[in-house]
Amino acid sequence: MKESVRRWGLAAFVVLSVTGAGLADRFAPASPWLPGADRPAEPGGAWACPFLKAAGSPGWLHFANFGRVASHVRVTYLPDRKAPFVQAFDIGPGRAGTVGAPAAIRSSAAGAIVEYAGGDLVVSRTAFLTANGGTGGAAGPCGRPGAQAVVASQGATLGVETDLILLNPGTSDAVVDVSLLFDGQELEPESLRGRVVPARGRLVIREGDFAFDERAVAAVVQARSGRVVADVLLAARGLIELVPAVGAASETVAIGNTAGGPLSFSAVAVGDADAVTDSRTLSGAGQGVFEPIAGGLPPNTPRLAEIPKGSFPTGPVAVAVTSSTSPVALGARWQMIGRGGIVEQAATVAVPPAARALAVIGPPAVASELRLLVANPAERDATISVTVVTDAGSSTPSALQGVSLGAGEAIQLSLAGVGGTGTVGVLVTSVGARVAAAVQAIALQPSFGAYAVTAFPDLPRSPVAVDPDPRAGVAA
Repeated sequence: MKESVRRWGLAAFVVLSVTGAGLADRFAPASPWLPGADRPAEPGGAWACPFLKAAGSPGWLHFANFGRVASHVRVTYLPDRKAPFVQAFDIGPGRAGTVGAPAAIRSSAAGAIVEYAGGDLVVSRTAFLTANGGTGGAAGPCGRPGAQAVVASQGATLGVETDLILLNPGTSDAVVDVSLLFDGQELEPESLRGRVVPARGRLVIREGDFAFDERAVAAVVQARSGRVVADVLLAARGLIELVPAVGAASETVAIGNTAGGPLSFSAVAVGDADAVTDSRTLSGAGQGVFEPIAGGLPPNTPRLAEIPKGSFPTGPVAVAVTSSTSPVALGARWQMIGRGGIVEQAATVAVPPAARALAVIGPPAVASELRLLVANPAERDATISVTVVTDAGSSTPSALQGVSLGAGEAIQLSLAGVGGTGTVGVLVTSVGARVAAAVQAIALQPSFGAYAVTAFPDLPRSPVAVDPDPRAGVAA
């Protein structure tokens, strides 16, 4: 995100942060909830945010509860070289809200673990920071613990600083191997093998210490024991972006937008064999062929390709990949050019298409424009409907119900008026075909900024092992 963007109203952000960024929307204080010893806990789960804030800078967590009962939430902030800091509160059904990192950890870089029982909770974060000559804000979804291997496909070390940030939400140490993929090589430094990520702790790795002046670098994190969640933080003059690592998949979709400037996609095959791919573009004009990987994708060779200007109608464009051999990881990053030539960037990560997808975004990514980008990679039409959750409650705007989305198409839907300056969660439900989606926010005040948050596929919830009070520790 560009340097001139960075004259954001940082003072306003700091006020929010230093006041504990005190429950910016409607959260209830933690209430007693003590199930009997023989009674199972409500279904719940955990989200992990490896990067929440930089040292000396603010960070915010955004929550949306799409369930019919309250979510009992415990947030454990994990500041570097400081004791964890815990907050507990309830989020009512059909409610959304934002909380800032507490003043007690302002001087430290930090991640966060969000554990909950009850409801259907989705979590994201926004950070504002200065790094490697760049200053700006970045937003991204938090991750679910559980995958044995995760891939960060959007790294680079040529004019960009990329930090790989690992967080272990478990109660035992995790042991991981980290490899870097670039230019047909799989680099497995001895110092990145058998690395310990401490229980409820973080590990930060600078990709530029191992791969030098590479335009495209992918990182693969393989857990030997335990499970970790990972982010990549990209920083350069004109670029601050936060992207979660995800599992490589045999079917995956990344979506971006050409409405404000250039759009590029990154892709990498993870495995010993070429990815034999069906790679397609999805747009308002229907589907086409994504030429950069149409002939397949060799292993260990990240590809970075820009969508040619004028080759698609202005608006959302997605890339959908299916592979019958090695799985693939994708990402999208695009520019938004504002008044006076100010340039901002937004990024999304690819996910498998789903019948239900969830996302939440909130201040300081306060949106003057809020858009929902949706792509249908199937060979049949989809009918989509959207539920919106804010601090005022849940709604189903008539303009967002029963929207037809053709096979191989991508569309943009306006969320104007649903969020104001507060937190907005969206649940996208599709009938007839599985889809992929993302929320894009454009903030014009106090200065121009662009953000995007990928909608993650909804996963079934199951009873979880908890202490008598569920906020005292949901098993990761």
